Amino acid sequence: MDDGWMDGRRTYGRRRRADGRTTDERADETAAMSTASAARRAAAKAVETAVKTAQRSYDAIAPPVREAYAKTMRANAEYVVADETAAKKLGRQFVFTNLARIPPAMRHAGEEAKTVRGILDKARAGEVDMQTVAVGAVFAAEAYAWFCVGEIVGRGGKLTGY
Repeated sequence: MDDGWMDGRRTYGRRRRADGRTTDERADETAAMSTASAARRAAAKAVETAVKTAQRSYDAIAPPVREAYAKTMRANAEYVVADETAAKKLGRQFVFTNLARIPPAMRHAGEEAKTVRGILDKARAGEVDMQTVAVGAVFAAEAYAWFCVGEIVGRGGKLTGY
């Protein structure tokens, strides 16, 4: 008969097993292991479901993407550089080609500046017709509108807080 004392520990009438634990302790441990096992199974099933879903998504998306890629490459095959040394030069060619465009652009900007100075000189002398004034006003309004759009975009596209 179990009087509640065994190995100096009170068991309150429960029997101790050979491993020194009571049947309630063993049941609690078994329940915890069962819960952990169930959690592992649920996690494994969730991973399996996610993998299957990802594979189905890939199978649905990949063929049209591959087809579009192949179509684009066929349409632009003339622009593909097959020679490895020529492909390595492309970056420098791009940079220096654009740098070579600067002097002509500066010449054109100088010509435009002369034209604007001529119009301003006429305006100071009072010799400007209304059409030129109207074109200048529309240009100034458009420049200001684009400035405002840039400010809105720069502030995150929010119209509040101005």
